[in-house]
Order: sequence, then C-alpha cells, then structure tokens
Amino acid sequence: MTRLRLRRRHTKHASTSGAQATWTVIAPDTPADTPQAEAPPAEAPPVEAPPVEAPPAGDSAGAADPASSAGAPPREPERAADTEEVAGADTPSDGDVTPDNIPTAVVSGDPALRHVARAYLAIEPTTVIVVGERDQASVPLISALAGSGHSVVAAEDDQFAAGLRLAQLGVVVPPPEDPNFSKALFAVVRHSGAKVVVATGASVMRRLSAISHELKDLGASVWVPKEEVFELCTDRSLLYELLLSSGLTEQKTGFGPEQAVDTAGRPFAVDVVAGRDYDLVACVSAWKLAQHAGIATVSETFSNPRLTDLVRAVCATMRLEGPAMVEGRYDEVGHWRLRNIRPGVSPMLPLDRAAGVDIAALVLAGALGIDLPAQLVRQRTGVKMTQYLDQIFEG
Repeated sequence: MTRLRLRRRHTKHASTSGAQATWTVIAPDTPADTPQAEAPPAEAPPVEAPPVEAPPAGDSAGAADPASSAGAPPREPERAADTEEVAGADTPSDGDVTPDNIPTAVVSGDPALRHVARAYLAIEPTTVIVVGERDQASVPLISALAGSGHSVVAAEDDQFAAGLRLAQLGVVVPPPEDPNFSKALFAVVRHSGAKVVVATGASVMRRLSAISHELKDLGASVWVPKEEVFELCTDRSLLYELLLSSGLTEQKTGFGPEQAVDTAGRPFAVDVVAGRDYDLVACVSAWKLAQHAGIATVSETFSNPRLTDLVRAVCATMRLEGPAMVEGRYDEVGHWRLRNIRPGVSPMLPLDRAAGVDIAALVLAGALGIDLPAQLVRQRTGVKMTQYLDQIFEG
C-alpha cells in the first residue's frame, strides 16, 4: 500500500542580504518569499551594441576581438571579419519581445518582482505540483511560482529536501522508477486539486510523459517532450545519426557518436524553452565563470547569434518542446561545441529571471495551453549571479 505524508509547513526562513538578516514566516496559506525577490534589481543596460574590447598589444590597431561582446576568449586577428555580427548580437530588431517593451498590464505576480523578471502572459493564480529530482532546480522553481502568486505543492522522494519546506504543502513520494510513483502522484493531485504538474529533471519528465493521459483525466496538465526525445538525450549515437542526417555534423554542433569529455575551452550553459512548433521561445546563455563539483557557482549572461541559431537547429531537429538545458564549451578557435542536452528546468532559473526571461511563467503557460510569445524573448546580457547557501530552520 502506498504511504503518503501530507503535512502543511509553518517554517521560519532566514535569508541574509549583506550584513542584515531578514526573517519571513512561511504560513500554510502564504507563498514563500525568496532571497531573489528581496534583492534589488540590476539596472537595465541601454539597448545598443556592447563595446568591443581593444585588441592585445601585438595585434593591429584596427583589429577587434570578434567575441568580446559575448565575453568569449580572444580569437586570432584573421577572424576579425566576424566582429560586426557578434558585436550587434545584443541589439534587438524591430518587433522583438524584450524585457523593456512588455506591457506592464500583462505582468502578473508580486509587484516587487516586476522589474526583476517579466511574465509574458497574464496567468491566473493556480495550484502547481513541482516534482523534484534530488537536484537544485526545485527550490528556485518553487520560489518563482510562489512569488508569482501560485499555490505550490512540492513532491520529493527525499524527506529532507529543502523544497518540501518552501512550498505551501510538502509531500514525500516514491522515486519516479518506483511502480508506486504514479499512484502516489495521482493521490497528491486529487488531494491538492492541482491543475499543473511540473518536473525539474528528465527522469521525472519522462515518467510524466507516460502518465500524461491519466493526469489529464484528473484535471492536471503537463508539458513534456515525446518519448523519442528522451531516447535521443540518453543515446548519443542515436542523436549523432539524427543530427548528421539533417546536415548538422559533429564539426558544426560538437555532438559526436560518443560522449566527449574535455576541459578545453570556456564552459557555458543555455536554458531554453521550445514551443509546440519546436522553435525557440526563450534561449538564455551564460558563461560558467566558477564551478564547484560540476555546479556553476558564478555565472554571467551573454548573447551570441551563432550559438542561438545552433541551439535552435538542434532543438528543431530533435523535435524538442518545453524546457531544456544545453551545456557546451567555446573553444580556442571560436567554435561553439555542444556537449549535453536534456529536458528539464535549470537550477539557473534565478539568473534567467534576473536577465528578464521568466522561464517558470513560460513553462506554466505551455502546460496550461496558453499561447506563447511568437518571437524569441530577448535576455539582458552582463547579468552576473553568485550562488550561496541559505538556511531553513524548523522546531
């Protein structure tokens, strides 16, 4: 018999900003505040091409670093012909959806968050189940949804998961590979009346894909890729053959028949949301400036049209829809080398929001069947995020 532990939380959450500590009591019917929501917003940069750094002393006087606007490593002087394209990557064209031209009338959620991240669609508050996967993504996703006025139920297979203590309702469920996972999740849906189920990782998303019809019968919708996409993400040779058949060679993408393990080049990550037509709705790229145990601790957003076009082509070929994460490296000769792609919500969600792209709102809109923006939502560049530990006290 499946055992569920359903209990409401009344927790004190300590969040430190600078030298001053602020305390927030998380009541059962009050959305959890987040440290990101209390942080002052970064000033939006002017909408113009970023300056191009001066070349090294040994270069000619007129040579420019073609990747300086994206924060990329210097390239050889003979590649300076690409400078104009890369330098203008941050200037939106007419009609583009940018963080500065979204009408405030359609912005939903806490007014304190409106100048940090914009919701691109008016979404009525609803109840959302966030199924974590022992990763770091559930906490920022719960915080983002709660901060926008939604009631959040956290479901984790780890009784000590922080997300259980930040949501209005915390539920311990079996892991996705357990046969009782679906029964437990159905019970949570019935108990909470949730309208949407969102997963942070690929394993849970794959399980949700298999039970999406049953969830729909219970009144809860999901937005996950088809089964074939999960197979492509776990079978590198299968992905390589598919991309090769579409003209996307290993030289163009970095995806070979086997998983590449390298440390050369500058690491980056791209958080994407692909629409139902498999075209990109959001594409937030960031350098991994510092990492610890494979997790980025300091990141900074940048933009490059070549990288965006490459990610768009790969996602369209895979027929990927919904949220996904892409990782890769920018090598010393100026090539973007993709190394990993997997469905799921990134733990860098707060950085995406600070850069003006509300991934949580887009994912929720996609699950609810709301029309997504017809054009790529532009990000702000040069937004830096430093991760730090926070604490939750009980008892």
